[in-house]
Amino acid sequence: DFGESWSVIDFRQLQGGNVRGNVQFTSDPKILYTIDSRNDGGTPVKSTDGGDTWTPLADDPTSGEAYGLFADPNNSNVVIVSDYSHVYYSSNGGQSFVEKYSTPSDNGCYLAGAWFDGSNIYIGTNLGMLTSANNGQSFAMAQTPGVLNGEAIVSFVGCKQLGVTRFYCVT
Repeated sequence: DFGESWSVIDFRQLQGGNVRGNVQFTSDPKILYTIDSRNDGGTPVKSTDGGDTWTPLADDPTSGEAYGLFADPNNSNVVIVSDYSHVYYSSNGGQSFVEKYSTPSDNGCYLAGAWFDGSNIYIGTNLGMLTSANNGQSFAMAQTPGVLNGEAIVSFVGCKQLGVTRFYCVT
């Protein structure tokens, strides 16, 4: 109801974290995603009733060690989740995932943010910007001339106005 009323869910249903607890809203107000941090874990979860109840995704590729999760606000089926060093993509609401990126870096692969623009997906990571121009079929690391060598993206957002796409990040 656009924030007119609020309720607290039982902590045994879902626990957020300082980084992992952001709720991802989709085009369907009943379908939400987040990471449940109970027991110091990171289980990707989904609500199909507007946040009243939460269930683990059918296919958790992180085995309860999710570090990042982003959902397409315009498509309730598109979900991106990461563990320490892998990025996974689902086009069916978390029923199955496909690994799209992996790094052997000791720094892992931190997802700083994601922006969805139709068939284009942009993911800001500590290693650079992952992009897909084909609805998540493939991803590649893009050149980021505004990010200096030795810098890591720690926060990332995108926007589009009058056909111009802009990305903002904190390093």
